Amino acid sequence: MPTPYTEIQPQRPGPRSGGRPSREAAARIGGRILSAARALFLRDGFAKTSMDAIAIELGMSKRTLYARFPAKSDLFAAVAADVLEQSLAGMADLDLPGRPPREQILEAARRFVETALAPELVALDRVATAEARHAPDLARRVHEHAVARSVEVMAGLLSRSGLLPDADPQEIHRDARLLLEFVVLPPLRAAVLGLTEAAEETHSDALLRRRVEIFLDGVVSRQHPAAETRRGSDRTSEPT
Repeated sequence: MPTPYTEIQPQRPGPRSGGRPSREAAARIGGRILSAARALFLRDGFAKTSMDAIAIELGMSKRTLYARFPAKSDLFAAVAADVLEQSLAGMADLDLPGRPPREQILEAARRFVETALAPELVALDRVATAEARHAPDLARRVHEHAVARSVEVMAGLLSRSGLLPDADPQEIHRDARLLLEFVVLPPLRAAVLGLTEAAEETHSDALLRRRVEIFLDGVVSRQHPAAETRRGSDRTSEPT
């Protein structure tokens, strides 16, 4: 599926003899560009990957490449969005029927941590972090998109859990961001820095449960009193 950054030309009826590609052909070209750019960016980093190298890898003219992505930063942002969307594809539709709301949120947090620690996302974050000093606008662009999209998905999971029945969308999005920062950021930072043991320690199941409980008790119960009555019946149990 093409990402929002993939430029698609409208399909024209009738036979073709050159000219613009069909919608399907344009999508295939866009997919090839993203695939080749992803491999080079994640292997060599942003600074060491040139548009020339990507064009050569594709067997494509630079003119065609620049027609779709006027700057290398645009292409990297598109790659980042594509990797993120593929990683979050299963999360957006996560359905946990029959589980108490707190257990649903615990499982959602667990899945998010597993997703964030996937090798491609860690490599992508490492490349973006490395460019933060020399290309702060690019790093900010990638970071803001990743945060916004992740918060949107987690907010949907929080809403479907039924734990915050009276909260407005802004509150849910705020709390979704807090939860992600609380449970995902520590292991992701450790993984980006190559601290394997620290990454494993910071996302152990016992610690994850503890983080989720602190979030639920400190944010949900206090900021959303309507959810307080649910605490006794669906509280996530601590491991013994």
